[in-house]
Amino acid sequence: DNIPWREDASNLETGYLRNRIRLELLPMMNRFSDTATGKICRAAELIALDNETLNDRAARKFSDVSRGWFIDADELQTEPEAIRTRVLRLWWREQGPALKERSLNAGQTEAMDRLLFLTAGRVNLPGDRYAVRSGRYLFLQGKQATSQEQVRISGKETVFGAFRLTESPS
Repeated sequence: DNIPWREDASNLETGYLRNRIRLELLPMMNRFSDTATGKICRAAELIALDNETLNDRAARKFSDVSRGWFIDADELQTEPEAIRTRVLRLWWREQGPALKERSLNAGQTEAMDRLLFLTAGRVNLPGDRYAVRSGRYLFLQGKQATSQEQVRISGKETVFGAFRLTESPS
């Protein structure tokens, strides 16, 4: 494990943001308080712990609300925003198209989150996909759908695009 130190030639170039932060911003902050860097590091550790807890809780909620290409929006909307947005991103990663960049940007995630609180609506997403809110559910749909398909779930009948969701006996 004795790997010799190697100085990268670009480490002193302030054209890179990471270097400007290390070479200019952190020293300036430490002039105001000699504990600034330590406090920033501790805050980052606490944020990482919080993030881990939120991700674990979101994964459990995702299991509760996900039904493949649709999720129970009414159930998800009862959660705090930090959980809702993580669940929506998990859903997209699992059900979204196989794009080079699979992540949703913040605006797309926020738009889907707002859709949870409507009874109907649509949000455009990458890869010619969109999220549709109809009834209590949020559906992931592609623009290429053309055939009429019947899917049975419990709840009222819901029709959107090429899909019809109908109540079935339990």
